[in-house]
Formats: sequence, C-alpha cells, structure tokens
Amino acid sequence: MGNLPTQSWRTCQWQWTARAARRYEVRMDQDFMRYDDYRAYLRAAVARQKAANPLWSYASFARALGLKSAASIHKIVRGRRDPSPALTARLAGYFDFSASERARFVDQVLTQRTGKRAPKPAAARPTPAAPARALSAAEFEAVSGWWFYAIRQMSRWPGFVANPAWVQKRLLFPVRRVAIRKALAVMGELGLFDAKNGLVFAAGEHGSAALRRFHAQMIDHAREALTAMTPAERWVNGLTLAMGRADEAAAREMLGDFVRAFNARFGGGGDSVYQLNLQLFPLARTAAAESTTTAKGVH
Repeated sequence: MGNLPTQSWRTCQWQWTARAARRYEVRMDQDFMRYDDYRAYLRAAVARQKAANPLWSYASFARALGLKSAASIHKIVRGRRDPSPALTARLAGYFDFSASERARFVDQVLTQRTGKRAPKPAAARPTPAAPARALSAAEFEAVSGWWFYAIRQMSRWPGFVANPAWVQKRLLFPVRRVAIRKALAVMGELGLFDAKNGLVFAAGEHGSAALRRFHAQMIDHAREALTAMTPAERWVNGLTLAMGRADEAAAREMLGDFVRAFNARFGGGGDSVYQLNLQLFPLARTAAAESTTTAKGVH
C-alpha cells in the first residue's frame, strides 16, 4: 500500500460465555435517571458486578475504560476524586447511557467537581463545511471497507469510545472486532479523525477495484435493509426513465450537486449514521446508441 505505515495485527477472538453475557447485562440494566448522585450509581454498578461475577475487579473495570491502573477509578467510586471530562465521556460510553442519561451524568459530575451545573446546550447552528480530502489510490485501498466510513462518522458523536466492542455494538451490520480495531488504527494514522477534514473521496480512482468493492458493500446493505428494516427505518425509491445519452453528463452533475446539498443540509451531526446510495445506469439502448458506446470506468 505504497508508503502507508504498516503494522501486524494480532488475531483476536471473543468467546461470548454465559458469564460474559451476565456481566454485560449487569452493566447495562440500570436506569441512571433514578440516581441523584453519580457515585451512588457507580457503587451500585460495582456491587452488582461483584455479585454477578466474583472474579470481577477494579483492574478489569479500569482496562475497559482504557486506564493504566485501577487507582483512579477506585478513588472516584470512593469519593476521593472526580473524573476528568475525558473519563466522564468514557464512563458514559461504558454504561451505554442514552442522550438524556449522558447529560444528567455530566451535570452531576460537573456539579461535584466545581459546584456549578453544566450549561444547557446552545441551539444548533450551521457550521462551515470542512474542506474535502482526496485520498490517494493506496490510502483508499487501505480504508475501502464500508465500516471505515461508518466509524468515522460515529467518531463525531459526543462520548464516542474508540473501543472495538463499543463500536461493534452500535453498527447495524456485522463487522469483526479485529477489523474494527484495525480501522481505528489506520484512520488514526491517516488523520481521518481530524475534524479539519470534511468529506473524503478517491481522487481519480473511479474505476478502481477498491471503489467498486466499497459500492458493492453498500448496495448489499441496501438490499438487506429492504427486508431487515421497517419502512419507517429506511427510505427506498427509484425512477425508470427514457433519457438521451447527450444528457448523461448534465444528469451526473445534477446528482452530484444534490449529494453536496444533502450533506450540507443534514450532515451536521446527530445520533445515527446513515448511508445515501445513488445509482444511474442504463437498462436498454437503441441500436444507434449502442454503436456509439465506449468502455467507461464504473463510478
């Protein structure tokens, strides 16, 4: 892959045992909205973890939060320290809080730390679009899996946790954790999590095998969504029309303008990641049109 940094990836296997499943249920099956003190919630969570799994420890809790030792989280639960903003976000992700639970959790932590309540979020304002970034052939080959772009958009979520298990749980189509771990590392190396980078595209690689593979993956997901999702969850439409070959370039330009306008209107952020697919291809041609057809790359 050209001059891209290379790294060997260790094969990871996840065994979903009954004990692991129970630990997961213990972690999530608590309503934070019933608590007025975030530490009381943490102590209850610790007690339930220990009851469910005698081998559970603060060390395992710390590892799940990406901490080097258990000292910090132990002091936080005992009331000797308040979590930093970064650790607060990790805790919210670990417990899989909803947006309202996350806001309440952050508010309680800030109140304990500073004595001031968290400010209410300002009304959303449109922000200038970040400049698009063209990926080289080698770069796009390295990030051509559909999940790279889903994870990249997920990283814009408040409280995003760069943890393969956390990401895998929120993706609606299956991806192995080892692939997610690699995607997080590669995109970090390429700077694709940098907020200064807007849309990314494959520069001059319209006919590449990597781009065809990416579009095929997304088309397969659209096909699966037809039966796996309700009409309220997805929108599928199509148009069959007679059009002259001379209008093809103008049609493509109009579709490109629509995609850019759609992204400017709806791509400012949110609690979900969507895929918009557009395809334009011929179903039939007259003999005269067929005789003038030349081989072209797939877009």
